[in-house]
Amino acid sequence: MTATTISPSTFPLFSSLALELRAKILEESLPSEFPPALYFYKEGCWHPRIFTKSDLGYSDKVSENVSTEDLNSKLEFRHDLLDNITVRMPLLFVNHEARKITLTWARNHGIETCGDTLFPCLSLPFNPIRDILYVSVNRWDDLFDEPYQRSIKDDMIGLNHRIFNEVQRLAVPKSMLGVSFAMDTFNELSDYYRIEELDGSSLQLKESRENEDEELYLLSKDVAQYLTPGFIANTPSIREIRPVLAVKG
Repeated sequence: MTATTISPSTFPLFSSLALELRAKILEESLPSEFPPALYFYKEGCWHPRIFTKSDLGYSDKVSENVSTEDLNSKLEFRHDLLDNITVRMPLLFVNHEARKITLTWARNHGIETCGDTLFPCLSLPFNPIRDILYVSVNRWDDLFDEPYQRSIKDDMIGLNHRIFNEVQRLAVPKSMLGVSFAMDTFNELSDYYRIEELDGSSLQLKESRENEDEELYLLSKDVAQYLTPGFIANTPSIREIRPVLAVKG
């Protein structure tokens, strides 16, 4: 009869290890990167400003009709004003040593610390390259109307401006999948949602927008039913459709 070995869930000799080794073990237990997360769209993120040479999106073109300042007068979507998501990190409350290492790790990964010193909270700002902006049904009109409403406020009347938005991923409810929309504006502490791919293939939309019927059937029927020829043709900013599951917690 073969004996079964069960690995212990604790390591009582951990505190006896050298400080450098303990620190290395604690550091290795912390994540080095984060999966894409959903952040909720909210009003108040559109702000005007003049871009400088150090800004992404700055234009150094010279024109007889338009000044460099006018070319760089932008109405910018400030994704840094979106509500952060909470980062739950139990290691923060193990002991003083683990807390110090965790807080250093947080600073190095752009994670913000708030709350008191005894019970600090960690929160992660939106990353336009990694994360996804979620627009609920009741915010759908705001998504496209807010830039216009902001542009007619007193501080912008008579000013030329261009839209600048770094958000690369947009998530909408299933009920909005069949709605065609213009993407001119898109080339409270929220809960954390983890994005998991569902079984099945993604769909790469061709530049001609003429995907074959059999390609559409690679997606689930729940998704494919919304991909009408009109929807695909009228949403040129969409390059790929990939079914995913947003898991809370």
